[in-house]
Amino acid sequence: MLILAAIFFLALGLLGGIALSKTINESKIMRTVAELTTALEANTRTVEKIRVEVTGKIGELTASITELRRQLENVQLPPAAEAALVAHEAKLKELDDVIPDPPQVPGGDNPPAGNG
Repeated sequence: MLILAAIFFLALGLLGGIALSKTINESKIMRTVAELTTALEANTRTVEKIRVEVTGKIGELTASITELRRQLENVQLPPAAEAALVAHEAKLKELDDVIPDPPQVPGGDNPPAGNG
């Protein structure tokens, strides 16, 4: 009977230790998830900041090319210069296509599509 009681208390101790270990592991996992969430939120803010900056630069380049085209509308460009300008516009379009436009919010203050 004494042996049975000892086995019972030993089993209870093991189960209690397993439960305590499980609680500690769950606590560590929750802390890790919280840290990961914080890091992801910070990275998301950084990516959005970069997107805004790059989109702004693309807008500036697009505006400068548009202005250059306006100033040259009555000028006959040599074929090489025209080809270089067209190639530059195509590269800018490729860059613009890499950065997705932000979602449009109905009735919101939305930036123009095509600059990001």
